[in-house]
Amino acid sequence: MRDMAPQRVAIIGAGASGLCALKCCLDEGLEPTCFERSKDIGGLWRFEENPEDGRASIYRSVIINTSKEMMCFSDFPIPEDFPNYMHNSKIMEYFRMYAQHFDLLRHIRFRTSVCRVSKRPDFATTGQWEVVTESEGKQEAAVFDAVLVCSGHHTDAHLPLNTFPVDELACQLGVKPNLLTLFLTDPRLALEVAFGPCTPYQYRLRGPGAWAGARKAILTQRQRVVRALQPPGRARPSALPRILKVLFSILAVIAAILVYRSRSP
Repeated sequence: MRDMAPQRVAIIGAGASGLCALKCCLDEGLEPTCFERSKDIGGLWRFEENPEDGRASIYRSVIINTSKEMMCFSDFPIPEDFPNYMHNSKIMEYFRMYAQHFDLLRHIRFRTSVCRVSKRPDFATTGQWEVVTESEGKQEAAVFDAVLVCSGHHTDAHLPLNTFPVDELACQLGVKPNLLTLFLTDPRLALEVAFGPCTPYQYRLRGPGAWAGARKAILTQRQRVVRALQPPGRARPSALPRILKVLFSILAVIAAILVYRSRSP
């Protein structure tokens, strides 16, 4: 009967990685519980003058050095009126929007520290873990089928692998875009994937975790970048001239090839 019940997953930390881990578990029909020792989400990105002991915190004026189209969660584009390079307060606003949109907060236990994670005596057959937590001075033990450690790496050093094969991993998972298929079935999308920025949405077009909004997110990513650079109240430019330029460029290349071939002996 245990196999019929959703598998329970403990998630440690409600920062950026903890939030998306929580959302992914829900997508897979799992039963996640996120333990966050502070009073709020955001982890590193939640600025406080006096952060809790053991929690890293950015300083008041920090602006992220990754553009919003590259850093966003792959199924939740950052609003087009947000700056391309966001102040930490806007990043926290985005995290709150994400948590509210996917109803994540009800799965988070705030002001709860994880004291110990250990294998159960029957781990060899069940794969289960015992997680001991503490809240308001009281400890509690619970059994989980899996544990995701999302507590970050800015407080205690952790050295990852020398390389992280994203492309190879995408192939193994079946989420790498198939450009040939795209050019045959959706040329406009294929051009943006092949020659545009490699944003996270590309890995939600197919395979496990495919998102119906990925195509639209890819085709509108330039629009969101340009919109953030415009003064408030200014009318947004039409995408038609850009599309015509692309078409004319393609036609020009084809025409040049035909002329070259016609003049060849």
